[in-house]
Amino acid sequence: MASNSGLRHFPTSIDDEDGLGPNDSALLMAALVAGVELDAAGYPRYCGKDMAFSKVQPVTDPRMASLTLQHVQLLVRHGARTPYSWQKCWNGYNEAWNCQLRDRMAPVLHTADDVPSNMTFDKIYTDGQNVFKGTCLLGQLLDEGYTQQQQNGANFRAAYVGRGHRALFQVDEPLDLATSKDVYFESTDVHRTVGSGYIIVQHMFPNSSSNAVPFHTGDIGVSALVPSADLCPAMNVLGGQWQASSEFHNWVTNASNGALEAQLATYAPGYRNDILFDCLMTQRCTNRTLPNNMTLDFFHAIVNKLETSALLPYYFRDNIYARTASARLVAQLRSRFEAAMAGVGPRFYLSIVHDATLNPLLAALGGPAYLTEWVPYASHVALEVYYENATTDYYFRLLYQGKPLPVPGCATELCRSSDFFAMTSFATNTSICAVAPRAPTPKTSPPTTFSTVTLVLGITGGLAAGVAIGHVITARARAGYSMV
Repeated sequence: MASNSGLRHFPTSIDDEDGLGPNDSALLMAALVAGVELDAAGYPRYCGKDMAFSKVQPVTDPRMASLTLQHVQLLVRHGARTPYSWQKCWNGYNEAWNCQLRDRMAPVLHTADDVPSNMTFDKIYTDGQNVFKGTCLLGQLLDEGYTQQQQNGANFRAAYVGRGHRALFQVDEPLDLATSKDVYFESTDVHRTVGSGYIIVQHMFPNSSSNAVPFHTGDIGVSALVPSADLCPAMNVLGGQWQASSEFHNWVTNASNGALEAQLATYAPGYRNDILFDCLMTQRCTNRTLPNNMTLDFFHAIVNKLETSALLPYYFRDNIYARTASARLVAQLRSRFEAAMAGVGPRFYLSIVHDATLNPLLAALGGPAYLTEWVPYASHVALEVYYENATTDYYFRLLYQGKPLPVPGCATELCRSSDFFAMTSFATNTSICAVAPRAPTPKTSPPTTFSTVTLVLGITGGLAAGVAIGHVITARARAGYSMV
């Protein structure tokens, strides 16, 4: 069953001390019936086909008349991409992936003497030298991904560049992106995120600079933009607790899920559980044939099962896993907010990230009231900060896909800054990632470990490690193959 009536709604309370309460657990099981959300054209919203759906809504709160927009933090998922794994999706999978989007590069030695490049190079992924047929790298931004971020850039410009107190930047304001301290652009060092950032900046600030624009990135293994169990060992412990819970057991042994998996084998013999969601979505989102005449009804059912499997762990024990995984990122959001209140730092931050970033972030901030879907391509979370001159008070608005999110204790879309710091106080716990030392284990009984990869395989019958829960950042992730 599929739905185009809006986002899926999960229960908003998780009260049981050991995890989901009995009623909540039943409701979450029933979420499977709701079906994957479709846009007006019949595509899963995950595909990001309807970019008008995510335009930033203007503030309607009457208090806006006395406020000025002073600071915005935007976190945007990369656009549509090719499959990220080198593994074959199922027997007979032989798709060709061709990309017209290419990088042009000019190496410059930044020294006291500055050695410029006298050539620009066109980086080409040669057909026949890639994992799949065609000219695309694994996980590369597709031409449609370019268009999605082009539209995002235009939508962000409409929201934040204009005239008067509602605009972050005035339309006639001189802004040289090459030297401005009012903007900060960053992403993980992966082709699809870096490229998405370039495209958004170009279309949000057209003709703002003719010189090289600083764009920040770094080693993904230490980036706050993605959860890392290497840097936060408590993620593994919490993941193990979820896997050992009755809620997990009830879900993976659910008869409906078992029936779906049995039928799946007839449609996609030889399918790989760990990449199944990605394989099916990249087929459907690019209008490719589903395997062995798989019906759309079955596609919607199996994709919804995988999506639900990915979201369930984030609600476990009052979203504790999501809060732990996102703590470093939330601490960064807080510090940038605090700097804005102190009148220092950039007015605008643009961070290009992954679904492995936004899924836990939304769950950490608002649980199932915020995380209602597997975040689509080119989706975004925004934190807007407003100042009231008469009272010197600061307010904020939190948005997902351009729509205000409800904030506990706040009846309107504009909430006091203290509400934000209250709802994110978990990120001030400096021990949130710590793991208590364990007593030595007898040699005759090897320790039971819950690696994040094993956990994810258990949650979804093999959903891509790093997508649902417990993304481990390793040196291999630098290639961008395992991050979605």
